[in-house]
Amino acid sequence: MQERIAELTGSLRGSDEKLFPRLRRLLEDRGLDPAKSVLVEMFSDEREFEYGIVVTGDREVFQFGLDCMGRSPDDAELIEWIDWTRTYHLAAFRPHVEAALDTLGS
Repeated sequence: MQERIAELTGSLRGSDEKLFPRLRRLLEDRGLDPAKSVLVEMFSDEREFEYGIVVTGDREVFQFGLDCMGRSPDDAELIEWIDWTRTYHLAAFRPHVEAALDTLGS
């Protein structure tokens, strides 16, 4: 789990591959600093839709949905944004979020 989080976070912060540059811009548009955030998970479904969870440098937790259907990566749209800060402990990804929070320290 830690290895995957580290890999995703490295991609979020600096990769020019696929959707990462667009995701950085979308997070910045929401006032988040990708350089201080941790990408907990990101996966796609069969419909070119990316689901993800990000933990911010301020220890906020958000689940997002990035719509890529029929779009280039530069045109992907953030169509789902859910604040999990107070409820992540109820989610299946709780251990992942807690691992991400641990990497941020106190």
